[in-house]
Amino acid sequence: MRHRRRATARLRRRRRRLPTRRRHPPPLPPPTPPPADLLDRPLVLWFPAPASFTGEDVVELHVHGSAAVTAAVTAALAALPATRPAGRGEFTRRALAGGRLDLTEVEGLADLLAADTPTQRRAALAQLGGTLRRLYARWRGELTALSATAEAVLDFGEEGGLADAALYAGLVPRVAALRAEMVGHLADGRVGERVRGGVGVAVLGAPNAGKSTLVNALARRPAAIVSGEAGTTRDVVAVPLEVGGVSVTVRDTAGVRRDGGEGGSAVVGGVEREGIRRARAAAAAADVVVFVLDAAVAAGKGGDPDADAAWAALADVAAEGGGTPPPHVLLVANKADLLDGPAAAAAVVDAALTRFAALSPAPAAAVAVSLTAGGGGATALLRFLEGAVRFLAGQPPAGGEGWGDVDAAAASTTTASWVGGGGGWGAPAPATTSGGGGGMREAAVITRARHRRHVTAAVAALDAFLAGRSRRPTAASAAADDAVAAESVAADEADCAYGLPMDVAAEELRTASRAVAEITGAVPVEAVLDVVFREFCIGK
Repeated sequence: MRHRRRATARLRRRRRRLPTRRRHPPPLPPPTPPPADLLDRPLVLWFPAPASFTGEDVVELHVHGSAAVTAAVTAALAALPATRPAGRGEFTRRALAGGRLDLTEVEGLADLLAADTPTQRRAALAQLGGTLRRLYARWRGELTALSATAEAVLDFGEEGGLADAALYAGLVPRVAALRAEMVGHLADGRVGERVRGGVGVAVLGAPNAGKSTLVNALARRPAAIVSGEAGTTRDVVAVPLEVGGVSVTVRDTAGVRRDGGEGGSAVVGGVEREGIRRARAAAAAADVVVFVLDAAVAAGKGGDPDADAAWAALADVAAEGGGTPPPHVLLVANKADLLDGPAAAAAVVDAALTRFAALSPAPAAAVAVSLTAGGGGATALLRFLEGAVRFLAGQPPAGGEGWGDVDAAAASTTTASWVGGGGGWGAPAPATTSGGGGGMREAAVITRARHRRHVTAAVAALDAFLAGRSRRPTAASAAADDAVAAESVAADEADCAYGLPMDVAAEELRTASRAVAEITGAVPVEAVLDVVFREFCIGK
């Protein structure tokens, strides 16, 4: 009995030491019958300026999403004085006008709203986070400082003794360094534009080589018609895919062959001829060309006119010219199961690479596969394509492996090799910053043609500034030819910077600064704004 009393006392002491529990708030009162004019029971959030998305006073009504509720609330708001429906992207446009975002961040937000893949999401978030804004703001600040020095020479040179060629000589290294950085920014392999718009893949080859079968194997669905009849595909069939986290559009094309009147296998009609023309155009515009050849035909000793016509089309596509880099090429020897073992497949792959190397210096890979059910070729082919796509999108190889690592399950039926610079496609493009699987996580890369156009214009202006240095005659060199010319040059050195008049040199710096400012929207660009905000929904 005594032990029981002691235990009870200990429990009471412990209970006194326990923290007092907070009582739950009283339950909500029972709902009353709603009045006839009640529209909804929403959540209302108040954002006082400047702590809001736009920097203005903002009220958000979180209503239930039925059509009846949203229509009633919208109608009630429209009936209030001084209210109207927002236009497309109007809230973001107000944020831009209020300095909450710059134009590159607005474009990043638009890209985030349209992102379909993890790579697009990461790139859009980086741009929305200000990677491009910080880069271009630094460039503009440097150009402003350079322009200020040039303006000082123009405005106060005679009074302050600033009209000295040495002052301009001090600007040249800074201008040259800034120009080099801009040129490096342009030489990014169009990684950002490929991530944003997707990598284009065109499937090219002779009729009945297995192009449509290949597209269906990649899509894992019957996206294209497959038939033993030659010329089944007459138009370009676009199939959107996600490969290695990158948006990809694979385009199946008509088989390229020679007309029967020119030694081909059959007469090519007008419709098929147009399909072949479109096939060539799709391949010319692609980032990657998958060239499919019949391994059994390629292993034969006799030539095939249709295959030769397809190779000629590939040579035209892969030829360098016009300032456009040639596409990456993946040579696929299909129907490898019809060959006499791996040695014969390896011989076909080597012969294909040798033939392509004689046509173009473009980087290429080759693989022999069987796309029949259970052949394992689709898995190996997808691994190869993923390596090329991730390389072009500035992403590190999946799992740290190079593009030439094929799936172990398909290794016995697949023969692979490559030719081209850089040792394959196993590393991200040099213009990006990789790490943590993100590839372009922290890289400030160009994502739109508009950026590239303005940076190119800025580089041209800096080139004009720097080009005057080589054109400026010196008094010493002129003295050897003409004493009068030497005297004239010596007199003009105070008014001329490296062969350019000071006002012209200063204007080149101002032109470069304006070009950079137009990227971020620091100067009025109404036409650009109309295009950008057209991509937004009403709620943004």
